[in-house]
Amino acid sequence: MTVYPSEIHQYTYCPRLYFFTLNLGRERSLRERLRLLLGTLFHIVKSIPDRLSGMRVEEVNEATLGGVRLRGRPDSYSIEEGKLRVVERKSGKSPRRGAWISDVLQATAYTLILSRGSVRDAVLEIHYRDGVRIVRVNEDLVGSLVDVIDEIVLVKKYGIVPAALRSERKCSRCAFRDICYSIDDYEIDGELYEPGAWLGSKRIV
Repeated sequence: MTVYPSEIHQYTYCPRLYFFTLNLGRERSLRERLRLLLGTLFHIVKSIPDRLSGMRVEEVNEATLGGVRLRGRPDSYSIEEGKLRVVERKSGKSPRRGAWISDVLQATAYTLILSRGSVRDAVLEIHYRDGVRIVRVNEDLVGSLVDVIDEIVLVKKYGIVPAALRSERKCSRCAFRDICYSIDDYEIDGELYEPGAWLGSKRIV
C-alpha cells in the first residue's frame, strides 16, 4: 500500500474529512480550483531562490516503512554534512505560536522518505505567508507520524470511520458536514475507539 504525505496532511487536519474524500469523492468548487491554482503559482515563485541556491526542488522520492510505501515530492530539500533540511511551503497563515501539526507531520514524512544512512539530523522549515517556523525532527514527531500512517492504512484497507476533528470554522465550510454529524447520531454501547481522536490534542507543534 502507498501512502502520500498529502494524505498525511489531510488526515491530520481532519481524519473523517479524509475518509469522506477517499470513499465518496467530490468535485472541487470554483473557489477551491482557484485556490489550488494560486497555491501552485505561489510554490513556483517561492521555489526560485531554492533553485538558485542549489537545493533540490519538487523531486519525487519514495521509501518503504514497515511494508508501507511512502511516496512524495517535497517542495525543497538539501542534504549537507549529514543534515537534512526540508522546506514545506503553505500559502495560509501560521498559528500564533509554533506550526500546525498537519504541516509538520507532512514535512516529517518527507524526512523519512529522504533519510539515508548518512543523515544524522533533520530540520523542517515550514514557510507560511506570514513567517517561517523551524522544527527539529525528534522521536515524538516520528512516533506520531507512524501512528497516523498506521491509521491511514486501517481506513484505506478496512474502511474504518475515524474521528472528526471539529471546529466551527472548519466544519462550516465542509461539503460533508451533514453526513458527518448524522454519523454521530448513532449511539453505540460501550467505549468506541475512533482512530485519529488523539490528534485533537495535538493541533500545534
